[in-house]
Amino acid sequence: MLSHRLKISMENQQKSAAERLANLADTLTVSLNGFVTKQLDSISNMGSSFVSFVDETLHLLKKSKDDYEERLKQEMEVERLSISASEEEQKLNAQLARARAQLDALKEQHSVMQGEYQKALAEFEEERRIAFEALPSAQKTHIKEDLEWRLQNYESMLRMRIEQQDENSIIVIFWGLNPVDEAQRYSFRLITKENGEIMVEDPTIEIANLDLFLSDARITGNIPLLIRRIRLSFLQLAECEDSDSATQD
Repeated sequence: MLSHRLKISMENQQKSAAERLANLADTLTVSLNGFVTKQLDSISNMGSSFVSFVDETLHLLKKSKDDYEERLKQEMEVERLSISASEEEQKLNAQLARARAQLDALKEQHSVMQGEYQKALAEFEEERRIAFEALPSAQKTHIKEDLEWRLQNYESMLRMRIEQQDENSIIVIFWGLNPVDEAQRYSFRLITKENGEIMVEDPTIEIANLDLFLSDARITGNIPLLIRRIRLSFLQLAECEDSDSATQD
């Protein structure tokens, strides 16, 4: 009987001990699971932070690379444009040098032709003078009167008169240009020197393109064209004066 109770007591103790062991194992398992979970979460967070850091670093590196490539591209473009501009400048300088050489050649040719023209004109005038002097007085008078009559008609038709000042200069006078006052005179002094230089002095009204007209006349020697251009300038200026006067009235 005693042994039976002892046996039951031992079984109960063993059962109780087994239950305590089981509870302890469960507690340890839960604690271990919690610890492991926390460690895994910590490791995961560290991994995410590291990945984010790596991604940001890679992004910055790529941006720096792109910026550097863009600056390099701009510098190369500037260098290319600089080289192109330098080459274009060299071409223009070469063209300018050729144009200057051609202009110098034309000026030299014009100077030679002008000299030949002046010489031929002087010879012609001398021959004409000799021929005129050989004519009878009555015929001389007739020729002179005829020339004067033709000159007067020509001046009346053109509304222009030329007065000889000296051997190198003339005064050119125009009228009939101003529609309000047709008698108003517009004049200038034309000077031609022995070296072929052509000058215009004392114009009634300042002419804007006079330097251009003179430059062309010095190259071509076309004095009649110069006179026509100055007359046209006077005409335009006279019309402007008339228009301004009408506006003020």
